Amino acid sequence: MAKTLFFGDSHAHGYWDDNGTIRAWQDNNYAEIYAKHFQKETLIYSLPGGCNRKYPVWLKAMLNRYNDIDELFVQSGYWNRYLIGASRMLNIGDDIKIDHFLDEDCPKDDLIHRYTDHRIQGDYLEIVEQIRPDQYMDFKGVQYGDYTQKSDWPPFHEKYTYTKLWHELTTHIQYREYCLDLLAIDTMCKEHGIKWYLWTMKSDCFVPDDLNMYTDLNVIRAPISAIDYLEDKYVKTKAYMIDVEHYDTPIHEKIAKEYLPFVKKHLTKT
Repeated sequence: MAKTLFFGDSHAHGYWDDNGTIRAWQDNNYAEIYAKHFQKETLIYSLPGGCNRKYPVWLKAMLNRYNDIDELFVQSGYWNRYLIGASRMLNIGDDIKIDHFLDEDCPKDDLIHRYTDHRIQGDYLEIVEQIRPDQYMDFKGVQYGDYTQKSDWPPFHEKYTYTKLWHELTTHIQYREYCLDLLAIDTMCKEHGIKWYLWTMKSDCFVPDDLNMYTDLNVIRAPISAIDYLEDKYVKTKAYMIDVEHYDTPIHEKIAKEYLPFVKKHLTKT
């Protein structure tokens, strides 16, 4: 039977903070509701705090395991999230497999197979981090002259989070990498005949207007975020929040049963 594949962060993980106790794989999970509502075998690969840079690796890992995926929903996340890696052996990791960090121990049943990532596996570490509010600093500007930078150049001495934010995450560099990741996903989907959809949970999860930097993608892009869609339908989504970020099960039901079918019908490509 053909399978649906979901990529996402905590919203696809049934995750919420219960007064300091972290809950995972709970009922507030649009992907699980989608599987049960449409009675379709489903794969969920999610990571609380997840990062868009994970998604091409996840897709290749899933394609290595399943040959019957026919649709992919990519929940694009926040751009202030990024990956940090390390190796105990101080090498580049060309000896590890694509699914090196994959966690096999998530719940599975006849309808749904769930996956996430380890942070540490063997000699390697890969974690998602983000620029936090207490790390924010205003942009200080930059002075640059060709071939004149020496070791006392001010950007060399800024905090890592400052440099990461103002010299990568909010620049054309991040835009190019985002488009390149989408190209990787698009290429694999074409090879395997998979329809894929790009959407966001909230409007503050930025997606550039032009995604076709390298070539015309075959992705179907949602015209509106899930929460904005529901707000336009007079759903007071804030009334369903169960912590500062996450929503209770009724919102996820509407995303699975109403919003995602709406995205599938929106046939305008990027």
